[in-house]
Amino acid sequence: MRCGAKTRDGDPCRNPPMRGARRCRMHGAATKAARRAAERRLLEAKMRSVVNWALAKREAELAELRAHGLTPYTWGLERGLGLDQEGLKPGGLNG
Repeated sequence: MRCGAKTRDGDPCRNPPMRGARRCRMHGAATKAARRAAERRLLEAKMRSVVNWALAKREAELAELRAHGLTPYTWGLERGLGLDQEGLKPGGLNG
């Protein structure tokens, strides 16, 4: 990936952009506003990767349950976490 700004002679800049930024330091990425925007983009990317990791982990757990013929509902019933007519069963969260 390259900076992409146009140089004085009209050619695209060939410098790499600063980390998290879209432009190189010579084309505005060193300004405070650009650095804050880059930090925000990096933080958002990190948050997306954490969320994607958590979703993938949860999907793997569900696949393992399904491989044993269980669903999240039946898995909870086996551990006394299911609901009955009076509320939570004994041994569950109330028990």
